Order: sequence, then structure tokens, then C-alpha cells
Amino acid sequence: MGLLGVALILLFPGSPEQDSEYHFLMARTAWHNPFYFVNVWGRPLYTTVFALPACLGFMAARLFAVGIGVTLAWQTWRLARDLRMKNAWLVVPQCEGMSVLTAWAAGKFSGAQIAKAIREMNLEEQVTTREIVIPGYVSQISGELEECLPGWKVVVGPQEASDIESFVKAKYARLN
Repeated sequence: MGLLGVALILLFPGSPEQDSEYHFLMARTAWHNPFYFVNVWGRPLYTTVFALPACLGFMAARLFAVGIGVTLAWQTWRLARDLRMKNAWLVVPQCEGMSVLTAWAAGKFSGAQIAKAIREMNLEEQVTTREIVIPGYVSQISGELEECLPGWKVVVGPQEASDIESFVKAKYARLN
């Protein structure tokens, strides 16, 4: 997965879309204007985490983001292993690298698009359960997702990624 991410960055160096470019520039500028480290619009956690890679340029920040993605996938795998889940699938619809809220606002993260990604992955034939957890910030798509995936139960998960581990342990530890 990491090698694919690096290959895509090298093949398509392009320009970022407006929102990600703005946050990249805030992270890069934070060393000269520390206000950006605490500016709510600047996403303080993003600014803090990306401040050093941003100083090395946009390509370095993108490669750092791939590293974060690989790390999160690995942590998800470890959590599933610790809970003795045989398979824990991640459905990641194409959102052009946008955050969940930005992608939802841009019409790139919807119940229909998640259902399409599930069908393209042929996931229904690979899993025995019919339960999907969606990010809490986009709970409003749960109805559309249930309509697009008849027979599936849509569970609204936590809003913050830092709460995923405790959410999964509380909800699914009892099943093992």
C-alpha cells in the first residue's frame, strides 16, 4: 500500500486542491507565525504534525501523509488481531485525498459512493456480517447508505480517529 502511494505521488506530482494547499501553506508558515499552531481553521493537529515535513516541500508532505496512512492501516490490522477478528475490512472510497468532511461537502463521500466501493471490492461475498461503521462526522449519510445496501446495518462510529480504538474495543470485544 505504501509503495502504491509513493508511486502515485511520483507519477502525479500535480497541484493540490485548494483546501489541502491552504493547510499545507499554514503548516509551512507556522514556524514564522506560531498563531497557525493554534488557529482553529488551520486544524491545529494537522499543522503541528505537518510543520516539519512541510518545510521540506509539498512532495515531502505528501510522502509523510502516505506514511501516516500506512501506519493507520497497520494499527487497524493490529487492533483487529488483538480482538481476534478474522477479517476487518477498510472501505476507502476515492475522495481525492480530502478529509471526510471536505469530501462530503464536495459530494465525493456519500452513501451511494460507499456502496459502489463495496460492490467494486466484491465485499459482500467476502464477509459474513452485514455491518458497516461510518465516521461520526457524516452520520447524515447513514440513511442513504442503508438504502443503497439493503440488509446492511449502518453503525455511526466516533467523530475523531483517536476514539476508534476505544469504540471498536467497546463494541466488538464482547463478540470474541
